[in-house]
Amino acid sequence: MINTQTRLSQKNFFIGWFWIFAFSVLYVVIDKLVSISGIVGIVFDGMYILVGIVAVAFGLWLVVYRLHDLGKSGWFALIYLIPCIDFLFLLYLFFKKGDETSNRYGEPNTVSLFKTFLKS
Repeated sequence: MINTQTRLSQKNFFIGWFWIFAFSVLYVVIDKLVSISGIVGIVFDGMYILVGIVAVAFGLWLVVYRLHDLGKSGWFALIYLIPCIDFLFLLYLFFKKGDETSNRYGEPNTVSLFKTFLKS
């Protein structure tokens, strides 16, 4: 079950996006270095789609909990799915300071990204 009362600090949001970027770049580099053809290549390409889906899902999770830190509804995360606008929206989430006091989504998050992910 997803915990809807969780907040994600600005620092943890940045760390989460760093890991999404790092794993995506790593996968692309491996894909270019290996360049497998045949059935193995098709399977590897299918995994590329799976990695993309996981990256978008984790990114959406980060956006929802970051919005909670700003005191906004997680439904605003749908903006993240709009091409061209998503980049500006992410910049806003990267640089906007979160609520320093408790809001309707709980107390400010002081634990690591990994512990926050496990809590939800």
